[in-house]
Amino acid sequence: MSSYESLSIFIESEEDARLQMEVTSPDGLNSWIFPAEKRSLENGSFYGRSSLSLGGRISIPPGEWSVRLLNSDGRTISEHFTVERGAEAVSYQTLFDGEKGTLVLDERIVECALELLDEKKRVLHRSTTTGQMIDLTSLYAHWDRVAFVGLSWYDEGSSVSQILWYEL
Repeated sequence: MSSYESLSIFIESEEDARLQMEVTSPDGLNSWIFPAEKRSLENGSFYGRSSLSLGGRISIPPGEWSVRLLNSDGRTISEHFTVERGAEAVSYQTLFDGEKGTLVLDERIVECALELLDEKKRVLHRSTTTGQMIDLTSLYAHWDRVAFVGLSWYDEGSSVSQILWYEL
């Protein structure tokens, strides 16, 4: 199992915005500056970025982080958030059959985000499921175009997001 860690940060906004974000570690030695990406969900629009990383095998340091937002109109907002270290992640069992396009999730996975990607890693399908047995071929009509299946879920006990990718 990989020990890769990443940070995702998003803010909610009711208006269309062009935001620049700066995220800084507790010690001030690590920071990312980037244009925020917009994600529209049924309950609103969110701006930010996922997969902020310090590199393979380097943990995201716990403590109080800062985020600074610069709107295109010149307004600046600064906020702080805390990263805490959770318990060790629990091992989960999933069964994937790429030929049949079926997936069986561990019964402890209550809700799971699911993505199907093509060979160029373009999203073909994205959804959330609470089912344990999933017929992936029913989610996308052209199963032969699917090259990657991605799963992610939040492990409450260890306060860790689990991410799993299958390559066909």
